[in-house]
Amino acid sequence: MYNRKNLPEANVWSPKYLPAHLSLLLLRAIVALPDPCIRAAGSALGFIAFHLLKKRVFITRRNLEICYPELSREERETLVRKHFHSVGMGIMETGMAWFWSRERFRKHIVIDEESLKNIEEAKKSGKGTIVLTAHFMHLEIMARAYGEIYPGVGVYKPNRNPVFERAQIVGRTWENIGLVTNHDIKGMIKALREGHSLWYAGDQDYRTKSRVFVPFYGFKCLTVTGITTLCKVKNAQAVLSYTIRDDKTFTYHLYATAALPEFPSTPEEDCARYNRLIEEAIRKAPEQYMWLHKRFATRPDPSMKNVYDADYRPGTGK
Repeated sequence: MYNRKNLPEANVWSPKYLPAHLSLLLLRAIVALPDPCIRAAGSALGFIAFHLLKKRVFITRRNLEICYPELSREERETLVRKHFHSVGMGIMETGMAWFWSRERFRKHIVIDEESLKNIEEAKKSGKGTIVLTAHFMHLEIMARAYGEIYPGVGVYKPNRNPVFERAQIVGRTWENIGLVTNHDIKGMIKALREGHSLWYAGDQDYRTKSRVFVPFYGFKCLTVTGITTLCKVKNAQAVLSYTIRDDKTFTYHLYATAALPEFPSTPEEDCARYNRLIEEAIRKAPEQYMWLHKRFATRPDPSMKNVYDADYRPGTGK
């Protein structure tokens, strides 16, 4: 497990990593500015990303065509543009979660009484708690906000750049215990057996053997079965938690459920239920979810057409 006191060994001061150091310094400087400046920077980055990242714009459009066929083309295009605003804000939100003081951070977090009660009950239970969440653009905000109440262990994908790798470990463990890699199943189980909370987001196309194909927005997609494996740990419980940004007040509402009944079941039932739960959360603010990921890249049948081919027609299966 990695944390602020146990960082991966690497020569982070090599000259080739100077751009990484400078980018982090710039991000830290921007998020030290007043809130309106941060929001303006996020909007500007989102605007630039929309016009430069053409491939990601295409992926976003295709994902929204699959998931929101009831919307008109104009409505989906508006959603695409709003999403890229959230992409830009996501960079700012990472800096906010990593670099803000507790006092400033807490001013932007809203927790209703029920969610606070649910988190505190999970903490007092003494059981290992699997915190099921999803890849919203402000996932870093959620992890820190939840960790301030119930410190835990995060599951993460290591960064190949050692400067960014160390930065994310330090940033994510201000209020939390540590991080384990997404391949360290033993580390995850150990954290749960010790009674810690463990954040888990299984809503990406991880090409692993432990997988099932279950509906997400009515479209069958690859979902990893780690949920079932982790829920089988003795005395472990599962909850759902996520944040939604309020653009009017520049605050983040942290939602958390009580322990979810009937976990674990079969891998298919657990993964299908997980997808339904996060879909309900996403529908509250769809523009804030990470649509630029190829969520539907792996098909149940290899002979099926790639949905990200330019000539694929959503809704036809062709």
